[in-house]
Amino acid sequence: HFGSRPTFEHLLALCPCCPCQACCPMVGEVEVGAVAQGAATGSQSVGVRWLRKPAVCMLFTWVVLSILLFSVGLTEDLAGILTWRTWKCVACLFWQGSPFLVVHYKGSKADFVAHYVRTWNMTAGHKRDAYVGASPLDDPARFRMNECPNHIAVRYVRHQSLAMSFPWERRGGAPSSQVCLPEEFARPPLCRPHFAAIEVVLRREPMRNVKEWVEHHLVVGFGHIYMSIDDADAEVARYRSELQPYIDRGALSLFGTFGGQTGGHQFFSKTFMNGSFWMARVDIDEFVFPEPPEDSIVPLLRVLTGRRGRVPLQIMMGRAEFGDSGWVETPPEGITMTEAYRRSMAVPKSVKAVWQTDGFLEEDMEFSIGNPHFGLTQGEGIRPGVTCQDYHWIFSWAIVCFPQRKFIFWWPPRLPASIELPMRPPIAQSVWDQAQRLAQLHQGDDVGLPPMAGAAGV
Repeated sequence: HFGSRPTFEHLLALCPCCPCQACCPMVGEVEVGAVAQGAATGSQSVGVRWLRKPAVCMLFTWVVLSILLFSVGLTEDLAGILTWRTWKCVACLFWQGSPFLVVHYKGSKADFVAHYVRTWNMTAGHKRDAYVGASPLDDPARFRMNECPNHIAVRYVRHQSLAMSFPWERRGGAPSSQVCLPEEFARPPLCRPHFAAIEVVLRREPMRNVKEWVEHHLVVGFGHIYMSIDDADAEVARYRSELQPYIDRGALSLFGTFGGQTGGHQFFSKTFMNGSFWMARVDIDEFVFPEPPEDSIVPLLRVLTGRRGRVPLQIMMGRAEFGDSGWVETPPEGITMTEAYRRSMAVPKSVKAVWQTDGFLEEDMEFSIGNPHFGLTQGEGIRPGVTCQDYHWIFSWAIVCFPQRKFIFWWPPRLPASIELPMRPPIAQSVWDQAQRLAQLHQGDDVGLPPMAGAAGV
C-alpha cells in the first residue's frame, strides 16, 4: 500500500515490463525506495535501475528475445501459436519430461464414441466394471483434447502413406541375427531375437487402424510385436489373414484371446520376457513416438540399458490425449491418423511403460498383474531407483529422475560402440529409406494434406 496517492512515474518504475529507460522515458531517475514503507518519496533507488544502463539493457533484451524466438522456432510457428486455446500450451516450449511420448488417438467425434461402444460396450452414463478409471464418455477432459497444435507425428506421415502400397517383395524379411549384449549390461540369455518389443491386446478394432499401428511401431524401432485378439475364433482368423505378411516376415506374433486384456498382458510378460531386452505395453489406439531429432526409440533405449542400480529398469512415458482436430466423421481412406489428428491436450494426462525385461528376474520384484500402464508394479518395481518418469541427462555423467520418483544414477555405463543395434527391422527400414528419398526429392513441399483438410471445422 502506498502512503499517498502513487504517481504514474511510481507505477512505471515498479513495472518489470519496462527495464530500459528508452521504454520508460518518463521515469528518468525516479527514486521510490521508501514508497513501500509508506512515503511517497525516498532516497533508495528502485531495484530495476541497473537495467536502465544502455549496455545492460540491450544485453537483457537480446537474451530474452533470443530465448523466446529460439523456443518458438524449434517447436511452433506463429500460426500455430494463434490457435492455442489455453496458456498451458506454452509448457511444451520449456519442459520435456523425457524423450518419449505416447500419443493417444481418440479419433473423430464419431470414432471416439464408437470405439468405447464397440470395445467396452460402454455408453454415456454407464461404464463396465472391467474398465479401469472413469468413463471417457463422461470425462469432461474430452472437450479439452484440441487445446494445442502438436506436430510430433508429421515426420512419419510420408512413411505411413507409402507403407500402405509398398510391394511386399521389396520389404525384406526377418532379422538375420540375434542381438547380443555383454554380461555387465544384462542377465542371461545374453543373446535374444530382438532389442525391443511391444505387446498389445485388442478387440473389434478397424483393420486400417490396426495396420497403421503395426507399421508405426515397426518404423520407430520395435523389432517385434506381440498381439492378442480378444474375440471369437472367427475374428481372430480374419485378423490373421489380413496381417499374415507381417507374421511371415517375423515382425508379428498373433494370438487369440486370453480371457481379456489383463490375461493377455500377463501371458506376454511371462512367455516372452527373454525374447527382447526391452518391452513396452500400450493399447491399440496409443502410438509411441521418440521426440525429435530422433526418429527411432533404439538410440534412446540404448543409453538406458544396463543392470539394476546403474540405470532405471522402467521408464514411464507421458501419454498425450489427441482430439478430433475438427473431424466429425472418420477421415476418408488414404488419410492416416498421423496425418489427420494434430491437436492435443496441453500436457500429458497419464503414463505408459517401457521396461527392461531383466526386471522380472529380480527377486524382490514380481510380474505386473496385467495393469495396462505398468510393467513392473509389485514390490520394489515402482519405487525410486527402479522406475523413472521424467528424467534428464547431465551430459553423460548422470541420469536425474525428477520431479517424480526422485533419484540420480551416477556414471551410467554405455554399451560399446562395437555393438550394432538396428534402428528398425528390415520390413520397416526398406519403406523408411524410400520415404526419405522421396522427401529429399520434394523438399519444401507439405507432407500429406493440411492438418485440417476435410475436417468440418476446428
